[in-house]
Amino acid sequence: MKNVIIVCEGKTESVFVKNVLTPYVQNHSVGAVIPITISTATTSYKSFKGGALSYQRLINGIINFLKDKNNIVTTMIDMYGLSTDFPKYKD
Repeated sequence: MKNVIIVCEGKTESVFVKNVLTPYVQNHSVGAVIPITISTATTSYKSFKGGALSYQRLINGIINFLKDKNNIVTTMIDMYGLSTDFPKYKD
């Protein structure tokens, strides 16, 4: 069975995945449903997660998760405050 990795922008999306999507999806023959919040900024002593996710950081995370052939990857990010480096941002 495939695992479903859901890249979440922040805590709200992660909680939604855990409380709403996971119980539903697990009744449909998939492996684990795993919400992951990617670090959005890193300093020399701390990593920050949630909000202000750049396109490149998102793509790097997705590519990393897809290295495991047992993973299916999707996203749950807000359009509000979307980073301007996303393709077709102005559209």
